[in-house]
Amino acid sequence: SSSYFSRRVIGAWLVVTPAALYLSNLLLVSAYSRFVQREGTRRAVFAGFNEVSQSLASRLASHPQWGVKVVGFFDDRSVERLNMGADARLIGGLADLASFAKDNAIGVIFVALPIRHVQRVLDLLDDLKDTTTSIYYVPDFFLSDLIQSRSGEVAGIPVIAILDTNCDPDD
Repeated sequence: SSSYFSRRVIGAWLVVTPAALYLSNLLLVSAYSRFVQREGTRRAVFAGFNEVSQSLASRLASHPQWGVKVVGFFDDRSVERLNMGADARLIGGLADLASFAKDNAIGVIFVALPIRHVQRVLDLLDDLKDTTTSIYYVPDFFLSDLIQSRSGEVAGIPVIAILDTNCDPDD
């Protein structure tokens, strides 16, 4: 194919294309950041304060381009018992979450309660059914030493494999 294109054209293409791609990426990221700032960010709260919720909150705070601002945490334990740092804010108990979400334009709620507290999660979801917020469950698999857990589906239904004894070692 060198007979169809001169070596100067190919050399220029090899130099200009990566630079153009890099610059266009910078422009798109900048435009997206301005769009997020102009349109506003979604306010988020966490139901439950633990290592997983802290980790997710710090990741969201370090990436403002994702458009999620963490307002604080709801937990039934006291600040002293939770060992909260200065960067974390306890807003109230779990019973206060639904009214706070309605009154403060909360767009996202991350439920980070331990998997062993299924009834508390169900009660919380029942309280939140009248809100217009997006609700995500953040499982604490790694805190519970469930190293082999993974998500998947069985017959089209999403499942979380807590312990899969029939797993393929190459999987």
